[in-house]
Parts: sequence; C-alpha cells; structure tokens
Amino acid sequence: MDQHYVCTGSCNMVSDHEKNCDSEDCTHKGQPLVACSCTDGNHDEAHKRAGTGLEV
Repeated sequence: MDQHYVCTGSCNMVSDHEKNCDSEDCTHKGQPLVACSCTDGNHDEAHKRAGTGLEV
C-alpha cells in the first residue's frame, strides 16, 4: 500500500490524500487524518504516530 492517510478515531477512515475526517459519528470528526505507509492494512504506523495505543 502506498502512502495513505488514516483516521485514528472511531471510524478508521482511509484516504489516498490529506484531509480532515468528515465522518459524522467519528470521535475525531474535523481532525486531520494521519499519514501512514503500512503495507499490511493494519495502520499500526498511523496509530503509533497519533499515540492512540490502538496498534494491532
């Protein structure tokens, strides 16, 4: 998986470009997605970067 951006809130949105989370019910709505370049789809890198403690 190439560089992508992940919401580290409750929705776990993934985007191929930088943007803010726009999921209505997300705990991080309006916050920027976190850059990630994982290849396994688990987004551990983004969660570690965000300090959410949700690493898989």
